[in-house]
Amino acid sequence: MQSFRQPQRKFVPANQSSARQRTAAPSSVFDPALRCLEAGDVAGAVSRLIACRQHVRKSEIASNLLANLLLRLSRPGDAVDWFDAALKLRPGYPEALAARGLALQALDRHGEAVSSYDRALALRPDDPDTLYNRGVALETLGDPEAALASYEQALARRPDYAAALSRQGALLERNGRLKEADAALDRLLAAAPADPDALCAKGNLFQRIGRFGEAIALYDRVLAVRPDFFAAHANRATALKKAARCEEALAAAGTALALAPGDADMLILKGNVLGDLGRHEEADRAYRDAAALRPVKIYPAAKPAPDFRALLLFSPSCSNTPYEDLIGNAPFEAGVLMLLPGMQYDMAALESRADILINLVSDADRGDAVLREAEEFLSRFRRPVVNPPQLVRGTDRLSIARRLADVPHALVPRMARCSGGDVGSAGADLGYSLVARTVGTHGGDAMELCDGSDALRDFTARHEGSDFYLSEFVDYRSADGFFRKYRFMFVGREILPYHLAIGESWKVHHATTGMAGCAWMQAEEEAFLREPRAVFGPEAFEALGAISERIGLDYFGIDCALAVDGRVIVFETNPSMLVHLHNAEFPYKDPYVLRIKDAFARMLAEKAGMAA
Repeated sequence: MQSFRQPQRKFVPANQSSARQRTAAPSSVFDPALRCLEAGDVAGAVSRLIACRQHVRKSEIASNLLANLLLRLSRPGDAVDWFDAALKLRPGYPEALAARGLALQALDRHGEAVSSYDRALALRPDDPDTLYNRGVALETLGDPEAALASYEQALARRPDYAAALSRQGALLERNGRLKEADAALDRLLAAAPADPDALCAKGNLFQRIGRFGEAIALYDRVLAVRPDFFAAHANRATALKKAARCEEALAAAGTALALAPGDADMLILKGNVLGDLGRHEEADRAYRDAAALRPVKIYPAAKPAPDFRALLLFSPSCSNTPYEDLIGNAPFEAGVLMLLPGMQYDMAALESRADILINLVSDADRGDAVLREAEEFLSRFRRPVVNPPQLVRGTDRLSIARRLADVPHALVPRMARCSGGDVGSAGADLGYSLVARTVGTHGGDAMELCDGSDALRDFTARHEGSDFYLSEFVDYRSADGFFRKYRFMFVGREILPYHLAIGESWKVHHATTGMAGCAWMQAEEEAFLREPRAVFGPEAFEALGAISERIGLDYFGIDCALAVDGRVIVFETNPSMLVHLHNAEFPYKDPYVLRIKDAFARMLAEKAGMAA
């Protein structure tokens, strides 16, 4: 649940005419206000101008000045009224139009703000600040392409515009356009090579693409000159955890929390690190401290008025459906709640802010108790539930093997679950070769191909105290000698391709193949993503449809292969599968990931009864 801490870039004030420009009223009326302003007393200047408002309304310059001062005092509604007064006297007043846009943005009237900026730009098309502020408004309205174009126009006029480069880079990163984000941040660092925010943003991008060592080095550079920079400490702690440097991550989280003791995200990170270190009681205390500070973490919609609001139920004690790239920059608002045993929740408040509930708890092997608690928790709401816990409980590997055994055109390897003492008899029943793995692991961890009883005994001895899954090995090597593993995501009743991993070993995972440097493999994956039915054919797709019906979840994935006879070889199917936009080396994947993301939002809207 940890998010990168981004630099806080504010609106850029529009250029204003001098306060001492000639007005339409006697200067004696305005001199007291101007003296206050020169002394730094903005509130006093406003009071004196309002005291002679009848004269101010006769001057577009004075009205504009009062409007800007009101905006500085965080009174945007009053500011808009005075900008309008100035524009009534002089409709083509670019400074007033540009600053009026800022006031409208402060009121969350972003569409009107864009119109005001457009009027200003028609009069003064080369103003980089107005172009930048227009981009911010468009970004808030959920139009990233138009926002990026506006930032680029601002940068064409002022190439070293740090705020525009930072905002552009962050928006490109959020939309998975990592190479372009990297280029924008390089431009930012060229303009401001020692800027802490720029260095921190570059570190965040390195984290996003898995270059944790380089990210940590950049955060260290920042902290060497700005040791109290909380964002750098927080992001450094996150990078250290991802790099499996848990003791260092714990120390870094402690330093960050010393600067911001009430930061819920950092408390959650601390809990996650403590859990990785086996210090579960301390982890639970950290989670509870975080939940007390912030019961629900809100991910705002990418538009001022969300299509609907979703409440996501997350457990820190077991595996969950990966969700951040599904809900980031989405048309709906998402709130993530941590499910903690015995925690008291304001159920009425939670229900009032949710149109639909999403169960993220996905660990059918090790999370049975949590799933039962999630089921009881969700039963208290009168809202539709995505991925009900009682259905998730049926997605452990053994249950899946049994439930899908007779699906036409599918091949499901036989499987057994057993303790260490029973692996010999179970292995004999299944026959060798077989794949052995510890229960509850994914991603190829603690998994080996055992070609005989000795190899199986060696494997189980190295994982003493675990339970094991044993499954018969199906050689799914293609005619060219490569192994191909396909992943589809089931979203509602849509079957959408996510990736194709091609490797020389039977244990194929996309991140560990040589595909990043292989043009033909990438071309084959892109062809699969573009036309999956051309690869799988009608009978295989019929099998996938039957699997979707059997499992019955709203959102889950399948890892599979194709047998020589065209059957779908099922490796695993569950709601724990990762969908992400971190595809810097495979940019062709992004449109297909975004299609899954869009289908997810559409499925939620339909289930919530909010579909257009």
